[in-house]
Amino acid sequence: MKPQSERAMMNIGEFARLGGITTRMLRHYDALGLLIPAHVDPHTSRRSYDLAQLPTLNRLLALKGLGLRLDEIGPLLSEGVDPADLHGMLRLREAELERQVRRQRHTLDRVRAPARSPARRCGWLPATCSQGTQCPASTATCSPPPR
Repeated sequence: MKPQSERAMMNIGEFARLGGITTRMLRHYDALGLLIPAHVDPHTSRRSYDLAQLPTLNRLLALKGLGLRLDEIGPLLSEGVDPADLHGMLRLREAELERQVRRQRHTLDRVRAPARSPARRCGWLPATCSQGTQCPASTATCSPPPR
């Protein structure tokens, strides 16, 4: 490895631009121990990053983009990612996303349900139906709500 003075070092702003993220996120990743600057000036606390850290940032962003939480990403970055382990994690993430989609579809069905009711088709929600709180399925005759 080259000595620090010979490596391609850049300040936090340059590294953030190169990685397509904000300096605030780099500071956050530093605070969590996910991506520690190659050098921090002891007098000014200015962070400098080595160009060789860019692949780590890219892996972090790719894993985050797949929906993994930062606490899940940390061990993957520090220990390396075994393809079999990553595949297993992605399968778990896929199952989690499928559960979320099912829950969201169920919620959407509940939101759409009043639109399919006879009271809704005649222009009034079930609570405003003249025959009670809900129009019977056999009749779709509703009167306007009282004024």
